[in-house]
Amino acid sequence: MTGLSPALVKHHLFIAIKALIVDNPAFKTLDQKIIKLHYKNKFI
Repeated sequence: MTGLSPALVKHHLFIAIKALIVDNPAFKTLDQKIIKLHYKNKFI
């Protein structure tokens, strides 16, 4: 796994988390929080 940029790793991790959340409706509120944090960090 050498040569991967941190942004790419974070991107794949985000996709993996999203996939888990999609499979677990109980985590929908957590999904909302993650998305809010994600965009808040992106635009600050």
